[in-house]
Amino acid sequence: MSAPTTYTPSLTDRLLDKALYHLRRRLPYNRVADNLFHRVLFYRKHHRLPSREMLWNDMWFRVKTSGEIEQPLRCFVSDKELVKQYVRETIGDEHNVPTLAVLRTPAEVDAYDFPPNCCVKPTHASAQVILRVDG
Repeated sequence: MSAPTTYTPSLTDRLLDKALYHLRRRLPYNRVADNLFHRVLFYRKHHRLPSREMLWNDMWFRVKTSGEIEQPLRCFVSDKELVKQYVRETIGDEHNVPTLAVLRTPAEVDAYDFPPNCCVKPTHASAQVILRVDG
């Protein structure tokens, strides 16, 4: 059995990672800056610029960089906490993954007694997760 290979980012990827870090820290919070940040992030992840094609990732880029992301319905069905309410009312709570707690402040996170085996996810973000195994 061969040893698992490890991913080593290319020089371009390392430079883009640095650029994203600095952009996140220095850009103002507005639509133009968000668009620039997400364009660089898209390029970093996909090694291409977004296109007008209806590819999955291009469609999500358009959602994130258009006014659609601010629409109340989009917010409601995109938020992990709120979409559970929609699912519960539409097709039933048995289709929801159980939520142990929704913690709203750093103090609540610090005080919460997390189970030894659980998945910790923010309600507002994508692809951010902590899998807790045996504490």
